[in-house]
Amino acid sequence: MTEPPDARSAGDAATLEGALRAEGIDARVEARERLAIVIPGAATVANAELRARVWSLAREAGFTHAALELVDDGAALHRD
Repeated sequence: MTEPPDARSAGDAATLEGALRAEGIDARVEARERLAIVIPGAATVANAELRARVWSLAREAGFTHAALELVDDGAALHRD
């Protein structure tokens, strides 16, 4: 098990992208300090087990938070 990342350091998007590829997950990663924004490619991460794996890999890459960008399926957004 890896040690938790230093709270002052930023996550590593390239490391997370590589780890995702190694797991067969096609995704791009954008980093905002300790937040990983995971943008799926052709693969889907709708499966809860797969989302948990993405979170685990993000933590190992030094992120404290991860957001999964939803694929635009053309649905209208609800507006007040």
